[in-house]
Amino acid sequence: MRLYLDNCCFNRPFDNQEQLKIKLETEAKLFIQQESLYTSGIKVKDALHISCAVYSSADCFITTDKKLLNTKIPEIQIINPIIFINEEG
Repeated sequence: MRLYLDNCCFNRPFDNQEQLKIKLETEAKLFIQQESLYTSGIKVKDALHISCAVYSSADCFITTDKKLLNTKIPEIQIINPIIFINEEG
């Protein structure tokens, strides 16, 4: 199943959490993005970005983050932008 979360959904955790509706929407959004990536020690925001790339069937996830570059995710190739340019020409 492909999911796409819009910017309002992405930003919900940064909204005022005093309202019950906002708090519940935040928890639901975090639950949706909580995949094996999140439980494997990858930071929440990084897991969200990688999840979006995987769900959108991207071929590569391009990053300069050393920790992510050293993380093996079977569903997607994680690559540095310079290496990507060198390999793809």
